[in-house]
Amino acid sequence: MQLSRTGRLALQAVIIAGVLGFLGGGSASAKVLFLAHYNGPSADADYAAGPKDAGPVPAGGYKVAGTTRSGRWGGALDLTDKSRNCTYKALGNLDPREGTVDFWFCID
Repeated sequence: MQLSRTGRLALQAVIIAGVLGFLGGGSASAKVLFLAHYNGPSADADYAAGPKDAGPVPAGGYKVAGTTRSGRWGGALDLTDKSRNCTYKALGNLDPREGTVDFWFCID
């Protein structure tokens, strides 16, 4: 299966983000390093052990993706605008030696 450019960017953004959970509530246990629900007005993480600010991929003049209320289960990251994407700093937010990365995404 070959993904479109938008699909690849969406998948890449999700992987870079680290952990995107559908856990409800805003609390995080001590083992959670990064958590973003996208239920608020911005793509910033709800909880982050490292930087929580969302940013765009610097090349190409992209802007940070916003959020939408029309996700499958409520709030979602809106990646429908091809000039917007979303990344997060990995330092402190992702431990590649252990743990689980969990994310939900839907590409139309």
